[in-house]
Amino acid sequence: MTPERNRRLPALLFDMDGTLLDSIGLIVESAVYAFDGREGPRPTRDEWQALIGTPLDAMLARWATDAADAAFLKGRYRHFQITNHDGFVRLYDGVDETLRALHAAGHPLAIVSSKLDEGIRRSMDYFRLTPLFDAIVGIDHTTRHKPHPEPVEFALARLGVRELDDSVVAATLGTVLKYREDHDKVTEQGISQLIKQAFDKGLLSG
Repeated sequence: MTPERNRRLPALLFDMDGTLLDSIGLIVESAVYAFDGREGPRPTRDEWQALIGTPLDAMLARWATDAADAAFLKGRYRHFQITNHDGFVRLYDGVDETLRALHAAGHPLAIVSSKLDEGIRRSMDYFRLTPLFDAIVGIDHTTRHKPHPEPVEFALARLGVRELDDSVVAATLGTVLKYREDHDKVTEQGISQLIKQAFDKGLLSG
């Protein structure tokens, strides 16, 4: 990516689960499978879904009885997720064409997710979208994780974006980088419509 591309158009950062990718069912069913493997405290489906976007270790720690139990649960969770990935996940309507149009227009694009880099690439490779992203930032890239700003700052550095005023940062976080509370909005309106609204409001103008 050239410096000219960075300067010409604003960079767009996306979460993956619940924003680009409808993987909510896979995440919830992975938890059900994990906790069905042993006796002990367990979350309801709604409790687990409400935590989507939180690092997996932090999610499991809420119900794990000790470190060995957490490791057991994580192993079962990962096994189900890897085995069943392709049958559960889908792109939200408009994601493929929107990302391709943004990339073609010259916008630097990044994913910032609480998943491992390997997991992000597995999903993006499956839909042949990986080449569209100039940076992919997973939980294994930073010491501190969302909602701490370090992953966003890491992605911006990867994109060569170093100077953003407060209004642009706020617009990026609130309009493009989606957290779990925006899942319903993405589902109802579609990511392409949300981005169009951001452009219409002047939040993403060049």
